[in-house]
Amino acid sequence: MANRAIDLEGLPEEALKDVAAYVAAVRKRYESKANGQPAQERVRFNVQPGTVYGELTREEIYEDER
Repeated sequence: MANRAIDLEGLPEEALKDVAAYVAAVRKRYESKANGQPAQERVRFNVQPGTVYGELTREEIYEDER
């Protein structure tokens, strides 16, 4: 497959690291499928600072869309 380029110019360094981590995770996923073995490590994505008010499940968040 040919190499492809994605324009990341203007993005902050943190965003570039996130994109690199995502690409690495996708590569591992497809390599492990080809080899028939599970991926060796999980990728940790950055967590944005903020305050958590209570706990919601995915179902509670999206229940009005069903």
